[in-house]
Amino acid sequence: MRHTPLFTALSSSALLCSVTHAGTVSHDVLLGHSSSAGSETTTTFHLFDHPGGMASPQAYGLRLDSFDNTSTPITFSFEDADGNSTVQLVVTESSDGSVELNIVGTVSGNSADAGIDYGEFALDLTYIVDASSDGWEDNNQSDGILLGGLTGMNTTLDSPLGNGDFFELFGKSDGADAFRFLADGHRVMGSMDEWVGRGWVMGADPSAGGINDLLFTAQIVPLPPAALGGIGLLAGLGVYRRLNRRG
Repeated sequence: MRHTPLFTALSSSALLCSVTHAGTVSHDVLLGHSSSAGSETTTTFHLFDHPGGMASPQAYGLRLDSFDNTSTPITFSFEDADGNSTVQLVVTESSDGSVELNIVGTVSGNSADAGIDYGEFALDLTYIVDASSDGWEDNNQSDGILLGGLTGMNTTLDSPLGNGDFFELFGKSDGADAFRFLADGHRVMGSMDEWVGRGWVMGADPSAGGINDLLFTAQIVPLPPAALGGIGLLAGLGVYRRLNRRG
């Protein structure tokens, strides 16, 4: 993998979802799962800045021009200075078929054009989604709904948000969805199956202009060595995209 995640891998109860045709693990089909009282299944991803955002060449995970009510691109990174992930996405699938995506972690904000550092913020967003053939989509369930937001953690004097202050974020539909998390390589050069999340958001003032969206790549949390020992047992079962998403 091109990044070294900061977070701890899943416990040894994680299960191997699938293998490639060659019998080797593929990052886009390897899902770490753990169960809670038999009622929920979770899948965890590390999130990274997407190189194909509209503020290029500066990669980002979240762009929020309405953050300071200017037309200047304001971006938030999902990585530290060494390229390690600082944000996770956790997919929780309940036995009743409902699916929740939680994006949580620490992001750093800055002005892409002016080079102004805004400091660090806690990001916490929750989407209710439906399974699709190559991931999950919200099918407009999040349009106009409060998703969560940003909380100031270690902000600078230039930040419009102080430590402990909260900036609300609401979902905004593009006409079909407000959020998609798909293994389709969206805007990733040379990839057709890398996990990419994208969604459109707005602050409490829907009239605020600019571009306000999520755009990130993702890598599955690696399984511990003990779980990887089961690859040989699964190789003869064929290639599966992922475990049954309905529990």
